[in-house]
Amino acid sequence: MSKTCTKCQQTKEDDAFNKDSRSIDGLAWWCKDCSRAQSKKYRSEHLEERRAVERARRTDTDRERARNYYHEHRKEYKAYITAHPEVHRRSALKTFYKLTMEEYDKMLIEQDGKCAICETPQEELKKPLVVDHDHNTGAVRGLLCPNCNHGLGRFKDSLDTVRKAVLYLEQGEVRNIIAATAAAEKAKEVVPVEVKQEQPIKEVKDDKPKYTAID
Repeated sequence: MSKTCTKCQQTKEDDAFNKDSRSIDGLAWWCKDCSRAQSKKYRSEHLEERRAVERARRTDTDRERARNYYHEHRKEYKAYITAHPEVHRRSALKTFYKLTMEEYDKMLIEQDGKCAICETPQEELKKPLVVDHDHNTGAVRGLLCPNCNHGLGRFKDSLDTVRKAVLYLEQGEVRNIIAATAAAEKAKEVVPVEVKQEQPIKEVKDDKPKYTAID
């Protein structure tokens, strides 16, 4: 048996359709491919709405239960992380940034294994480069070393503040150059030395009588 999908207008076998008791033949009007594509599109377009609904469903009791569970099993959790760092890292990337380890490694290769800002090599860092993302949209921007990542966080991702910081550093550099130039010019100046004239030596006359020794 076959059926035509009302979405893509393609004729497919019955196993290409989900079951639906509301239709005469017991099959859905759309094929599985079209249904999956539509569901994915809807989820992406209504992501924030779905998150808001999910947050609203969480009660204080649920949060308290989650906190209590973590505190009761904290030692086991930390022991598991220590024993399986790659599993934990893979899970964290997927949970917080929607990234796979393969996508992370691809970004690292595209950045030549360096921080996207200061270009510090991964080999010189104790921990892997961290994922930097836009806090408003959640979009991943690149991989940064901890110092650069914290720096952007301190500036609150404000371009205006970063520009002011750059201007401040440039003005300081200009002041240093001016001060160094002035010091060099001052060192070149010859300070005249006053030469004192020597006083003439006065001849001291000896008016005392001279005596001759008698044998």
